[in-house]
Amino acid sequence: RGELKDTVAIIGSHPRTRTEFDFTREDCDIWLFNEAISNPANEWAKRADAIFQMHEEAIWRNPANRNDPKHYQWLSSQNEITVYMQDAYPDIPASARFPLEEIVERFKIKYFTSSVAYALALACYLGYKRLELYGVEMETNTEYIYQRDGVTLWLGVALGLGIEVDARISMFDQPLYGYEGEVVFKYEQFVERIAE
Repeated sequence: RGELKDTVAIIGSHPRTRTEFDFTREDCDIWLFNEAISNPANEWAKRADAIFQMHEEAIWRNPANRNDPKHYQWLSSQNEITVYMQDAYPDIPASARFPLEEIVERFKIKYFTSSVAYALALACYLGYKRLELYGVEMETNTEYIYQRDGVTLWLGVALGLGIEVDARISMFDQPLYGYEGEVVFKYEQFVERIAE
C-alpha cells in the first residue's frame, strides 16, 4: 500500500456509532475487523485499507464461520486490503504479520485484550497523528468486560504520545466521580447481579 495518511479511522461493528463514520472520506486510512468487509451482509462496511484478523487459524479457516462462511475464500483470494494477522500466511496474499514483538519492545507494554487494542497499539506504533474510533462500545457483560481495559489503556498511550483522539464511543459516558453525585445502584440491579 501507499503512504499512511495522518489519520486512521478504526471502526468496530457496533451499530450505535459505526454509522457516524463517512466511508466516502479520503482523508484517512480505514481499519475494520474480522469479517466486516468480507461479509456481503455488512452493507455498512463500504471499504477498508486494512482489517485485523488476529484470531487463531482454526477460526478464520473454518468453513462454518458463523459470521461469514466464505471468509477464508475472501482472505485467500483478495490482495488489495492488508490483513493483519498473527503471522503472514502463504495462502493469504495480503496477510501481514502483526508486529507484536516490536510494539512490546517500543512501548514496554504487553497488554492486548482485543483486536481493537491491537489496532490502537499499531496506530501508535506507526505514528498516526490522529485516531478516530467508531463502533467500539464493549458494553455487554460478557467478553467485553475483559476487553475494555486494553482499549482504554491504548487510547491513553495514544493521548500520551500526543495523538489527537476522537473516540465516538459511549463507553466513556459515565458520571464524573465526585462531581456528578453519588453512584447509586437500584435494588433491581443488585437482584439482577445476584442472579448472574
